[in-house]
Amino acid sequence: MPKYMILGKYSAAGVAGVKKDGFAKREAAARALGDSLGGTTTLWSWLRSSTWDFMAIGDYPSADGAIALGLIGRPTGAFEAMEIIEMLDSSELDRIAAAANKATYQPPGTLA
Repeated sequence: MPKYMILGKYSAAGVAGVKKDGFAKREAAARALGDSLGGTTTLWSWLRSSTWDFMAIGDYPSADGAIALGLIGRPTGAFEAMEIIEMLDSSELDRIAAAANKATYQPPGTLA
């Protein structure tokens, strides 16, 4: 099942909300959201970072569920930034590289 890394940075309002609700309750709510979209959160971590406040890794049967997280979270104003990254293992990259090695490409300016 495809894995996705979700990185999030809360806005000032988002941080205030997390502080009010509690960090454990926010994690539980985020995990429940992922579950409702057909995914399973396999790892959740709060981060000491100037760039990101939390990181989650989840399994989703397709990109739809992972992408929906952003469509749900971003418009709320609770996030300053969010990034959803598909994670690949070495065998997937080997398969992709094999296909790329068979392709031909002509850079701009080289077409006859």
